Amino acid sequence: KDGCYDGIYQPKPYSPCVRFGWYSDGVALLWKTEKFKVIDDECIDADGNSKELVVKGSFEGGAAYRNQVYIIVPLQIKGTDKCIVVAATH
Repeated sequence: KDGCYDGIYQPKPYSPCVRFGWYSDGVALLWKTEKFKVIDDECIDADGNSKELVVKGSFEGGAAYRNQVYIIVPLQIKGTDKCIVVAATH
C-alpha cells in the first residue's frame, strides 16, 4: 500500500516489563515502503560464504550487556542505486 511502513522488532531477552505482566520492550526499525526496500536478507561474500544482511540479536558479555538488543538493516533507496545501513540499539 502506498505510504505504508515495514519494520523489524527485537524484544529484550530479560525485559523487566514481562515480570509485571506486560509485553517485552525492545528495539524496532521502521521504514517507509514507498521510499526504501530491504536489500536481500543474504549475500555471498568474497570467499563464497553466505552471510545474513539483516541482523538482530542481543549483545554478548556480562550482566550489563545481557539485556541489550540491536538491529542492523541495509536499505536501498528505491529508484536509485544508493544504499544505507541503519542500526538501532536499546
